[in-house]
Amino acid sequence: MIAALWMFSVLPMLGPPSALLGTGIGSSSSHWRLISLQTACEAVLDDYCPGRYGFKVQSDGAYTAGPSPNGRQVVGRIKPDELRRLHQLMSKFSAESSVHDRAPKHPAMPGIKDQIYIEFVDGTAIRAYELGGSARQIRHISAWDDARRLHNVVHKLLARYYPQPFPSE
Repeated sequence: MIAALWMFSVLPMLGPPSALLGTGIGSSSSHWRLISLQTACEAVLDDYCPGRYGFKVQSDGAYTAGPSPNGRQVVGRIKPDELRRLHQLMSKFSAESSVHDRAPKHPAMPGIKDQIYIEFVDGTAIRAYELGGSARQIRHISAWDDARRLHNVVHKLLARYYPQPFPSE
């Protein structure tokens, strides 16, 4: 229920996709090593905020949720079709992708944060998507449609694999 409320408070701010803002020409899917998501939720206990303790997916399909402040983490593997979809999307991103700011349809609520990072095998890391912060805008790399798709896919994985509430023991 809390996750649904959070999703309904964040997703409407994204608005409809617009024209492409960048070329998004990126490296092949074998060039990424890790995608990580970090969130913050307004007026929600951390254990009930999806992604609050971090969520990472490696290019081989292994995922880690957490660790929580007490060191607890949940590990597993995403399904092969989910991994194929991630690899397809990652072909659109590279460390050289251009950065764009986008005003959300509805301003982000204070206290809401949604960040997706990509780490490449060469050691570079980029913030691929960010909602929240002082600017209260959406910042993304590459084309808006690609950034939005990546956001949606990562959040579907989060909904499937991130435990709620997060285990305390």
